[in-house]
Amino acid sequence: MFGLDQIVKYLTFISYMGFFISSISGFVGVSNTFDLCKLTISIIVLINVPLFFYVELFKFQDADEPIKYYFRAYNHIIISLLILGLSHIGLGFGIYGIVLVFANLLLGVFEYNSSIVKPIMNTNESPENA
Repeated sequence: MFGLDQIVKYLTFISYMGFFISSISGFVGVSNTFDLCKLTISIIVLINVPLFFYVELFKFQDADEPIKYYFRAYNHIIISLLILGLSHIGLGFGIYGIVLVFANLLLGVFEYNSSIVKPIMNTNESPENA
């Protein structure tokens, strides 16, 4: 029913929503006490997360499998490290994103796709020098 790649994909979508929520909580924290660093991080995350989500949904349908996982891992490590200091919500989703970085990296390394594997020798042919 669900493969490991589908489960990681849905967990990734949950983390994108968490990154978006963390960005909004960063704006709430900035409204209480102004901090230019938190404001800049919140703006960066608020702009990039919908962009990454769009690329995931519509542009990576026909991409090579390991590239999808490496793209997710790279985006997650950048956004996760950015939102760690925004708020308590950002801390939680940042740690969750770092865990998903390792899941995506391992899935990209160990994903077995039978369409990539080519046979070494055709076993139906008989040897000529036999």
